[in-house]
This record gives sequence, C-alpha cells and structure tokens, in this order.
Amino acid sequence: LTVISGGAANNTVVNSSGRLYATSGGTANNTVVNSWGVIIVTDGGSANNVTVCSGGTFTLRSGGQAEDVTLHAAAYLSLEVVPDTYCTGKIAEKSFSMSNGVLSNCNFYRGLVEIFSGGIAKDTAVFHSGDILINNGASAYDTVIAAGGECYVPGGIVDRITVSSGG
Repeated sequence: LTVISGGAANNTVVNSSGRLYATSGGTANNTVVNSWGVIIVTDGGSANNVTVCSGGTFTLRSGGQAEDVTLHAAAYLSLEVVPDTYCTGKIAEKSFSMSNGVLSNCNFYRGLVEIFSGGIAKDTAVFHSGDILINNGASAYDTVIAAGGECYVPGGIVDRITVSSGG
C-alpha cells in the first residue's frame, strides 16, 4: 500500500510480508505493524501514532516525518538522521526524538541508524543487533555501544563513546 499526495491511510494493520509506504504528501495515521510487516516513511510522507510490534520494521528516510512512534525492543529500526527528517517516539518505553538533524536519547536494540552530513546523534545507546553508521560530516556524542552493537565511522566524528564488552 502506497499513500501519496494528500492521501491518508487510517487505522491500518500491516501483517507479515505487508508494506505500507507514506511518501510525497501521503499520511499514515494509527498504524500497527506486526511481525515481518514494514512501514516506510520517506520524502514528504508522514506518519502519526505508529505501533511496531516485535519483529516488525519502522523505516524513516530523508524528508519523512513521524510522530508518536512506539517500538517494541525486538522491533527493527531503520533511521536516516538528516536535517530534513523529524521523529518522536519510544523504544521499549524510553522516549527519543529527532529534529533539525539531531537524534537524542535513542536506545535501540535491532536495526540501523545512519547519520549523514549535518546530522548528530547524542545520548544514544546501541544494543544487541543494532548498528550505527556515522558518515562524513556527521557526528555522535555520548554514545554507548553495548554487547552485540556495532559502530562504523567512515569519515564522521565520535566523541565520548563508551564501548562495553562485546560491543
């Protein structure tokens, strides 16, 4: 299901192998993503009140806006940190936010957070099966890489990073 140009998908359940795209002015409201389901918000799309259950995937790409996103600890997060992308929500009951290219207080367990030029991550923790990628022109501060987490720095800057055993 692709929602574009002023369209809206309301009260949608995305089940196994299902995909919901919100792009180019499309909006998804009150969405539940079950195991193996995917929601992708990108390039002018928006989503409000999204619940991602264990095994489901939430993807936010450049130009997307998402508010009130709740992810289970075993949900998969795919996030692009760039100045034109906005997000608020919770992962395993811990609140996080991203605005004006700054990702704050994001503790995630599965997935990839990719920070692009002009983007910043601060007070972030990467657990279990999570990866954080800090590209050229990007930076991360006060980051914890816990057991099973990975941090890649192909040209970006990290400061005050803590790497735990197994990270």
